[in-house]
This record gives sequence, C-alpha cells and structure tokens, in this order.
Amino acid sequence: MASVWPFRKKTTAPPAPAKSKEQLVVEYERKKDDSQEKKMVDRSHLEKKSFLEAMALLGGDD
Repeated sequence: MASVWPFRKKTTAPPAPAKSKEQLVVEYERKKDDSQEKKMVDRSHLEKKSFLEAMALLGGDD
C-alpha cells in the first residue's frame, strides 16, 4: 500500500482586483513645418558649377 503524501497542495489567494487607473490622454499639437516643402522647391543646386560640369560630362546629348 502506498504511503500518505507528506506535502499538501498550497492554496492560492484569489487574485486582487486590478486598481483602475484613470488613463491620461496626451495630445500633441504639430507645428506647421514648411522646411521640407522649401527644400523641394529650392532648385539652386541646378545652377551650381559642379552640377553643370557633371551634367556636361555625363549628359552626352549636346
């Protein structure tokens, strides 16, 4: 005959209810930034000497 198991199963306490925390909603205001638009409109690089030389070298359509 089997002997009696000397250890008992531990009882667990019921889980504590989660405390309801009020969720804080953070809203950010985005500032209008035209720097990217200014970069896209800026075509001053097309007038630089190094660019014109490179296009003359690689262009080949004289």
